[in-house]
Amino acid sequence: MHAVSQRTSLVTCDHRGRVLPWQAGSGANFAASTAILKRHGGWDERLGVGSPGQAAEDADLLYRLLRGGALVRYAPEAIVAHDWQTLEQRLRSRSTYGFGVGALCGLSLRARDPYAVRMLAAYARMHAGRLAGAARRRDRDLAGEHARALAALAPGVAYGLRTRPRPAATT
Repeated sequence: MHAVSQRTSLVTCDHRGRVLPWQAGSGANFAASTAILKRHGGWDERLGVGSPGQAAEDADLLYRLLRGGALVRYAPEAIVAHDWQTLEQRLRSRSTYGFGVGALCGLSLRARDPYAVRMLAAYARMHAGRLAGAARRRDRDLAGEHARALAALAPGVAYGLRTRPRPAATT
């Protein structure tokens, strides 16, 4: 069995500004007031499970919160229990996560956000490094996870680049 998400740091950490969203948190362990979510545009329905964007709705929201000046705190004392995944489930999710991050970056590039290039490069570098390490150790399962994430990145970017902007929020 495999954990859905692993954050093992015991140090409280505050994030603000231009931070890679997956370093600040994830939707699996995320809470915010409705007012803050509305102020920052809420969830983008073009991303996430069941959407053409497949995943990264949490990374997108965290990125918009950070970019908009909100404080995102990692609080290790806040424990969230999740079901464990089988290897098959974990491998399947790596493709959707890679596609979703690619879609997030593509949407950001389409909106002329230059930070999208840094996000895309950081995500690709992270998975390429982990893939190389797994290959050196001959860990086929771990190598498969990172290969799947990398392979889905470019199609995700293409989806984001061709997707229409979100309609302006009405209040």
